[in-house]
Amino acid sequence: MIRLIAAVIAALAIGASARAQCREGWLGGYSRNQPPGPIDCATTWDPDGDGPEKDWLVVGGWFGEVDGRPAQSVAAWNGREWVPLGTELSGNVRALTVYKGVLVAGGNFDLGDSIFVGDLAWLDTGGELGGVWRPFAPAGQGGGVDALCVFKGELIVGGYMRFSDRNVSGAVLRYDGASWRTLGSGLQYGDGTRAPYVRSFAEVGGRLIVGGRFDHAGGVAAASIAAWDGSDWSALGAGLDGEPNQIVGHSGEVFAAQMLLNEDGWSEEAQVSRFDGARWVTLRRWATPEVTIASTSDGLIAAGDLWRYDGKDDGDEAAPFMARWSGVNWQRVRPGPGYVVERLMRTSAGLLATGPFGSIESTPCAGIALLTERGWEAYPRPQADGVVNNFCEFRGELIAGGWFSAIGGVGATHLAAWDGAAWRGFAPAPKWGVYGLTVFREELIAAGNFSGYAGRSASELARWDGAAWRALGAGPTDGEADWVDAIGHYRGRLVASVSLYKPDASGARASQIRAWDGRKWSDLTPSVTNLRGTVSVLREYRGELYAAGSFMVLGTVGTRGIARWDGSAWRAVGEGLAGTSVVSVGALAEWNGKLVVGGSFRSAGGIPAHGLAFWGGERWSAPGFPLGDNAVVRALEVQNGLLVVGGYQLSPASASGQNLVRWTTTGQGGGWEALDEGPDGGVNTLRAHQGVLHVGGGFDLAGGARSASWARWGCVDGGSGLFGGRCAADFNDDGVADDRDVLEFLYAFERLEIGADLNHDGGIDDADWYECLDRMNIGC
Repeated sequence: MIRLIAAVIAALAIGASARAQCREGWLGGYSRNQPPGPIDCATTWDPDGDGPEKDWLVVGGWFGEVDGRPAQSVAAWNGREWVPLGTELSGNVRALTVYKGVLVAGGNFDLGDSIFVGDLAWLDTGGELGGVWRPFAPAGQGGGVDALCVFKGELIVGGYMRFSDRNVSGAVLRYDGASWRTLGSGLQYGDGTRAPYVRSFAEVGGRLIVGGRFDHAGGVAAASIAAWDGSDWSALGAGLDGEPNQIVGHSGEVFAAQMLLNEDGWSEEAQVSRFDGARWVTLRRWATPEVTIASTSDGLIAAGDLWRYDGKDDGDEAAPFMARWSGVNWQRVRPGPGYVVERLMRTSAGLLATGPFGSIESTPCAGIALLTERGWEAYPRPQADGVVNNFCEFRGELIAGGWFSAIGGVGATHLAAWDGAAWRGFAPAPKWGVYGLTVFREELIAAGNFSGYAGRSASELARWDGAAWRALGAGPTDGEADWVDAIGHYRGRLVASVSLYKPDASGARASQIRAWDGRKWSDLTPSVTNLRGTVSVLREYRGELYAAGSFMVLGTVGTRGIARWDGSAWRAVGEGLAGTSVVSVGALAEWNGKLVVGGSFRSAGGIPAHGLAFWGGERWSAPGFPLGDNAVVRALEVQNGLLVVGGYQLSPASASGQNLVRWTTTGQGGGWEALDEGPDGGVNTLRAHQGVLHVGGGFDLAGGARSASWARWGCVDGGSGLFGGRCAADFNDDGVADDRDVLEFLYAFERLEIGADLNHDGGIDDADWYECLDRMNIGC
């Protein structure tokens, strides 16, 4: 064994400290899965018939984009992402169905600016899933489509259509695959001066129930609702006194949601009615223009703005926004949606709810949710939402904190852990966003709102011991309304900057910096008047604590944006920073022995410095190639000896329009380069983890690909080190193949860790040493 170790170490002499080389690029992140809106209709569609593709959820409405991509009025969720469907439709899609495998859309639209569709179109995939919308022959001549369905093998169209084919027209028409026909003698309304109109369909008990604006169907008196059995029309009791915007079958009975129109033709009230086979019974009336209904295994659900009915408050009898009819009375749906549900639609996947709500039954969602046997769930589950503010490493994992409720398809409230392959959330999680992360004495420290389960003293700062959140003594704040802006380390202590809820004697917002030694807190700013403004970064450099942010005075020192604590007093950092307006610092890092200062300023120590400067302990310096004039630096990281800078409007001459750039050499004699297209929004935090650069912020794209709030940059080809790196010999993923990699392997080998099984034979033995030797001979 000793000879094997010696042989491996000797092999390092061949290519010691050889820099790992690879083809770099964006490794992909996640989209926000943001649904389009507003959504008026939905269906499921199998785009490749008998092929391997699963059913897609297709939605229609009046929108211009989906998940950050252009999509006019129709989009589909393919199980992985939202995609636009077909060429651009100009107008509103109000109905969707599938007829003989073909997706059909109805509404009020044209095809682009030059092709008249006539409110009815079909998607010609043409071998491409994106497809092209084409007029449904024969072309229509005006009116509009509000409802579509397939009944007894025919396509049924409701609204008011006039076709060039033999002048066929009517409020409801059927297409048998070759020609258009009316349903019997069709629908009639009044004396014929006003055209009838159809708004809704439902198949109940083998009959097609049709609702809209009419008073006769096939010559039979039928007020606003009638039934078609394939050959004849029939009435449903005395009919309805309002236009049904939605009809559903539930427990063998017909239910209708009606709009009750005033003399001017506007809906001021809505009601839900039930047909018991002989007559219509009103179940509830609400003072809202429209109610949507759907059938579920638990009962009939009604949704909308249900705060009031019959001029009275609902109270507890029926919940605002959603109520359930049990067969006897209306019951509250608890906790229900967080805001109005505008549409309830049955699909093969379950009951779909859409509207301007942010949660449903306590499940965060962005205006679209699905009810299945498992209950309500966000649909599609958001891959990432909100903003990532900070990263840190804890027990081998990358920890992300910010303002989000999901990341990577996993529910994670403001705090998540990345193990190299997938995200997981923390439970319990902070109630509000996380704005600071670090590790102190082998515990994760997070700044956020932990009140309620970590003790009152931990309301703004808590420590995670691997099993639960706990307070840090009495906490760094004077009151539960105080706020922790930044956390860091200084001489073996944890330090925190606190924005005080109460202003100082002059009325200005004040802050303090406090230190925790593991037992008690002490104050590094003896008076609240000593620090006016906010400290957003704390970092130790050459035995001194540097505080940076947006402030004017610290201690007795007049300074802007940055100051240093030598253990007894605060001092200025040279001649300090200057700018045309606000001066602030958002990031500090150490590179090549110097403190790198990033933020929003225009000079440091009198030297021009656009948002980035270097402090060597005695004097200021700046990059030979500055960032853009309006650069704002929010994040700094050193990876493989290179300085990486994130923020927004960085725009150096060599990397125009970028929010993420990198210095091209390990020394200061280089220049800036962009990492491909980079994030399309601001970068808040950077962290090199297992050979990969993780980027967090408030963006949607990275490298032109969807990568909401979190993205990764690294080698896009090559092997894999012990812990997920891209070079087979770079076991510690630091970008270099040298003797430290052998020591890393030795550490894993002695402990029989799975990463030491280099030949993947299921065992850890001498064969893995020979594999290590071969890899080191090959190098990177």
